[in-house]
Amino acid sequence: MITRAKLVEQLREHQIRSAQSYSAALAVFSPSPHIASRRDLKVALFYAILFCFVMVSCYIALYLRWFRLSAIFVVFGILLPM
Repeated sequence: MITRAKLVEQLREHQIRSAQSYSAALAVFSPSPHIASRRDLKVALFYAILFCFVMVSCYIALYLRWFRLSAIFVVFGILLPM
């Protein structure tokens, strides 16, 4: 029979595993090496959304044959995670 303590322990392990799944993907955009607080998460999410916007803008500039503007977007997209 499963006791309450075992259920709590399983829930805690599940929460830790699920928290690390999105945290690893956003860690590239985080200014700190690990996402430890909600502020770090918000900053990383903002940079990830900004990166997606830059890449979409690059594709649009390529579609419209604005190659210099597209190159600027590519350089900015490369420098953004740094």
